[in-house]
Amino acid sequence: MPIPSRRAWEVVRQVVAWWRNDPIPAAAGTRTQQVFAGFDYALIGKTNSAHNKGANGTISVYSGSTAATLSDTGQDVTAYNRFGNIGANKWVRVWTYPWGFEVEAAEC
Repeated sequence: MPIPSRRAWEVVRQVVAWWRNDPIPAAAGTRTQQVFAGFDYALIGKTNSAHNKGANGTISVYSGSTAATLSDTGQDVTAYNRFGNIGANKWVRVWTYPWGFEVEAAEC
């Protein structure tokens, strides 16, 4: 198997850089959601208010180059919670599915 050329690695680097820097969608149907429709995509954020099991809730999306530099992007997503009740201002991990966002993990 041949080793990929330097140009091939540069294209990969540019795609990864775009992927990381592309804004997170605030609502369904945005360009970003259309691009990621066929991909799994995880977000980190905090609940804006208490988020009950079996209900949708608003999540503030956080971003940063390291865990220590995470900050609120000012963009929100609505995510469904299949699990237990989550308090206000708690860290969550949200996952994309073809039908929308769902909470995958939450701070106790």
